[in-house]
Amino acid sequence: MDRLKDGFSTDNEDTTDETSTEIQSSKSSDAKAEPETQKAEVKQEIHIEKQEKKQTEKKTRNDISNIVELNEQSIQAIINSLSAIKYSNVRLSEIRLHLRYDKQDPTSIAAESLYNSEKFLDNLKYKLTDAGIKYMDDIKVKLIYSSSELERYIQISSDLSLQALTFEDTKKMQKLIVTALSGILWEDEVELVPRAKPYYIGRCKMPELDKSIKIKNDIAFVGPEEKDEPQYEINRLVSRSIASIIYNDKTGNFELMRSNLMNNRQHIIKIVRVAGSVQQISVNNTEVSYPLQDDDQIVFNDKIALLINTAEI
Repeated sequence: MDRLKDGFSTDNEDTTDETSTEIQSSKSSDAKAEPETQKAEVKQEIHIEKQEKKQTEKKTRNDISNIVELNEQSIQAIINSLSAIKYSNVRLSEIRLHLRYDKQDPTSIAAESLYNSEKFLDNLKYKLTDAGIKYMDDIKVKLIYSSSELERYIQISSDLSLQALTFEDTKKMQKLIVTALSGILWEDEVELVPRAKPYYIGRCKMPELDKSIKIKNDIAFVGPEEKDEPQYEINRLVSRSIASIIYNDKTGNFELMRSNLMNNRQHIIKIVRVAGSVQQISVNNTEVSYPLQDDDQIVFNDKIALLINTAEI
């Protein structure tokens, strides 16, 4: 019996070992198979995503290349976005098209051929009038390629969105950048944004106009009184308060005015505008403001000059 028991026990242990080995082998095979299966599934998913993306891009590009349909969709989207200003005095001023791709992409070329055409603008103006929406005569159309703000605005397609701006909107988005062509400013460039208060121009940061009045010059030439160095002597050609730039909320323009804070009528102030020919505008009256344009020069006493550039905020 003992032998039988021992024999049975030995045979059973051998069988158990063999079964255990087979199970472990099976588990090992399954464990090896799992990563392979997962890799295959991931590859399949990537392949499906690529195919879907291609189909979407193909559909989008076909949509954008359909100029007639795109024309109608865009105009209707503009009218819908401006429904709140129907029959009011608010006017459409600018349309911005945000594109996903760069300027060389076929979708961008198709969009550009539509939106930069006179036919599109004529059709738009006709539909706006019919809808009771006022507009500026010189409606601007701007295409923004590879736009980072594509998703923010009205979607015409997955690769194109539309932003309609009223005259009031565009006014708030303009700023001036002022740099010195001759003479030396405290700052390399001065940025002016729309505000009610004037931007003062003159020599020194905080000059004393008389014993009781001090002002802060926003566009300040370095005064020899502040830095006693030879290179700043040229700035004596600018008075402590020579001019100011104001923002006209009604027109949306930045305008130049002669300072009325000091009796400095001897100073010569001009706006020099080069556009084909040279135009010089004398700024003599302290009660009259003169609109500034991009690339204008403000010249003081024919020696000191500031360059004006417009930009978007």
